Amino acid sequence: MNPRTDVLVPSLLRSEFADIDELCATVRSWDLDFRPLAHATSYDQVGRIVQRRHGPIKYGYAKFLVSIEQKGAPPADCLTFAVPEVDLRRLWWRGRDVEAATVLVFPVGCELKSNSGPDFEIHTVSVTWETIAGVCRRLQLSLPPAWLCPETFCPPLGELDAFRRCLRRIRDRTSDDHGLGATRLIESLVIGWLGSTVTGREHPQPIRVRDRAIRKCLERIEQADLNELSLGVLCEIGEVGERTLQYAFRERFGLTPAAFLKMRRLAEARNRLTRAGAKEMMVGQVAASLEFWHVGQFAADYRRAFAEMPSQTLQRARGD
Repeated sequence: MNPRTDVLVPSLLRSEFADIDELCATVRSWDLDFRPLAHATSYDQVGRIVQRRHGPIKYGYAKFLVSIEQKGAPPADCLTFAVPEVDLRRLWWRGRDVEAATVLVFPVGCELKSNSGPDFEIHTVSVTWETIAGVCRRLQLSLPPAWLCPETFCPPLGELDAFRRCLRRIRDRTSDDHGLGATRLIESLVIGWLGSTVTGREHPQPIRVRDRAIRKCLERIEQADLNELSLGVLCEIGEVGERTLQYAFRERFGLTPAAFLKMRRLAEARNRLTRAGAKEMMVGQVAASLEFWHVGQFAADYRRAFAEMPSQTLQRARGD
């Protein structure tokens, strides 16, 4: 896909990346696999990632300008808060539909699964569970067992804006407090997070018909055989007409339901080719298994999505 991603690490090194695999390798703290769900409209601007340590936290920032499926895990042995920026409309995250007003909380050792549109922009703050426990002792807060803690909460708008301002300063290196601001940020996040266990301030349920349809479709896509899905099947799952579903997918991901399914199948093809190793596998077999019957068209679509031919992916997997 030829993304060029600005990556700011402690050495302030700026790098360019030739494909999505290099982007994955660059995200040092996270174990991530990025799969594009739409062709890049510009090979010069696909996204930006910032990573750095600031005081007691591991800070991350990501912005993507194309629809992307993300799988993997946050930093090991850490609790991770994710604060969306204001322009992020909705995000399918760990089996739920969330919006910009929702702070996400990755439990220690959890798995990440998300589908994002071209408006994805988010800050992450990762700290050890021991740090969280220390904050609770200092503030005399009760820390429930991890499995009882909520994975989302909705702070008051003023608090959320304060979180974002602090995180932007860390991202842009305009904070010179040497960790003091990060410590206060952690305290505020913990207070809001644990407060939601009492007040029930979980993420609001989607109320629009389009949002309900998207949620139902994505739930089924996670579980179903991709070859069994079609526009008609998705309409039945979402309990909406074709026009409504078309609007819903275009609004969320910038592409039609059919194009979304096709890119999911292309991403699965890449996954199978990447994991081929020494197996006797041919490109045509992978294409046919995902019902790409015209191998030439499959190769052309694959190249547009991943900036290389499927045969090149297979060769690299085999170490040729």
